[in-house]
Amino acid sequence: MINIIKRRQKQPQFSVIIPTYNRPLLLLKCIESLLADATKYDYLAELIVINDASTKDYTRVITSIRARTPLQYQVNKTNTGVSQSRNIGAKLASGKWLLFLDDDDEVYPGYLDALINKMASNPSISLFWGGIYSKRADGEFNYLYCGRVLSQEESLRRLLTAGISFGVTIRRKIFLSINGFDASLPVGEDTDLFIRIIGNRVKVCSVEHIAIVKNEKHETRLSANFTRYSEDSIYEKIINKNLNIFKAHPYAYIDIVYWALRVHLLNNNIRKARPLIDHLERFGYSIDYISKKHKKNMRLETPQKKGKHLKKIITSHQTDEY
Repeated sequence: MINIIKRRQKQPQFSVIIPTYNRPLLLLKCIESLLADATKYDYLAELIVINDASTKDYTRVITSIRARTPLQYQVNKTNTGVSQSRNIGAKLASGKWLLFLDDDDEVYPGYLDALINKMASNPSISLFWGGIYSKRADGEFNYLYCGRVLSQEESLRRLLTAGISFGVTIRRKIFLSINGFDASLPVGEDTDLFIRIIGNRVKVCSVEHIAIVKNEKHETRLSANFTRYSEDSIYEKIINKNLNIFKAHPYAYIDIVYWALRVHLLNNNIRKARPLIDHLERFGYSIDYISKKHKKNMRLETPQKKGKHLKKIITSHQTDEY
């Protein structure tokens, strides 16, 4: 049996947390990719798998995993959702660092080494993430690479474009201090977490390496597609609950408003897009990326200059109806 919990003094110890639901074979593939990287460096403190009340049999897969490495395995009595499952895993963890994976992720070779090197050179940083390869259903790959970022402000804004399974690694004490994921959000829980990270002045840093290969070829992904974001006005809910944070970080506010607008336009939800357009136009923000089709449908006139009244636009958000 491969023992990957050897501890080295001063070496970061990861607790890897993986929620899973009805995907035992994908879970096995995920863990195999993790072990292929982790066993070379003795980085792993523990592996925690939270089975969110799956109806499929995991017996053979869990037996196979336990034959290779120590494992904490918990089965929820009821389906609580991916956010609550991650929170449960974080509370069970004993490592100083939490590394979150989805069960359909594959750890990209060399990421843990790149992550450790970045940690060693940035001891004040409390959250790291990397880039991804995304396997689409049509067989094509999307490539999202986290290049070098010079300023902390830019890092914080880049973080808002990432997801929790971009190889996100966070100090456990920080994660628990901000109460983890908001389990009331069906999707977008990672964006909400990152906003609270920003609000608590946590220092973050991207790793210049691919972290994860995302598997989007199947129909049973734990996180819903952008249709859910539009139908449930997820970004608007996130904005409203974190408005005080946005007042201190106004550019992050604009970024999230643009994301809200984008998901509505992708779903042709003109009714919800229109007030966001009005909100941005009122302060002179560019909407150049909106397609000609949508501009025609909404009879838009694109402003030529960007506004500077960020605090004013956030204050006015409270009276806007989305």
